Amino acid sequence: MLKIQESLNQRLNADWRKANYKWRDAIMVEATELFDHLPWKWWKASAKNIDWGQVNLEAVDIWHFILSEALQDGSEGSMGTLVERLTTTHLQMSAKPQEPLEVAYWTRELIRTAMAGDTHAGRLAVMTEDFKCLLDSLGMSVEALYKLYVSKAKLNEFRWANKYGTDYIKDWLGQEDNQYLTELIEKLDVDDELFADKITEGLTARYGEVLAAKALEVEAYKERVLEVL
Repeated sequence: MLKIQESLNQRLNADWRKANYKWRDAIMVEATELFDHLPWKWWKASAKNIDWGQVNLEAVDIWHFILSEALQDGSEGSMGTLVERLTTTHLQMSAKPQEPLEVAYWTRELIRTAMAGDTHAGRLAVMTEDFKCLLDSLGMSVEALYKLYVSKAKLNEFRWANKYGTDYIKDWLGQEDNQYLTELIEKLDVDDELFADKITEGLTARYGEVLAAKALEVEAYKERVLEVL
């Protein structure tokens, strides 16, 4: 995952280490987005319906930036801390049901740690520990994290290849591309050596349908305009 993250960062900016990106800010924002999927809005009945697939993807987004902070430092100590804290005991844990209250607690802890003014090495160690506990509360194994991480990395690459931020269409026939991704990965085998390629193939096929539907909408709009004229 560290190698993949290095490649992603390089694609965005070859000199990303010199850019002084605020990884902590990104972690806080992504953690807040995760929290917003939880049933904390007691005044809304719909808030009780948790989309765990999207919660898990938000956790993966957080992980992208924790990895980036470790890579930014680049020391063996940071890399070792990251790997040791994530894998110690966690690899041995079996999956368990998601616990909304626990997920909320560890999301808050992660936000607090990201906001703290600790030294880089100390903050990274605590953030990784908080993240490991967040994974436990989600019932997510390291293997599941890897599957989702590779999938989201492929989606990010797909977005960039299709002009994300300008011409890219994020609404895929009534659902966000993130939501389609969660449906797609459930149909695939993570142990398949072509897993990553099949993610890209699935995204490409679906986006082709999105573009075709968009083209039909444009043509229909032109026809309505001509009728008025």
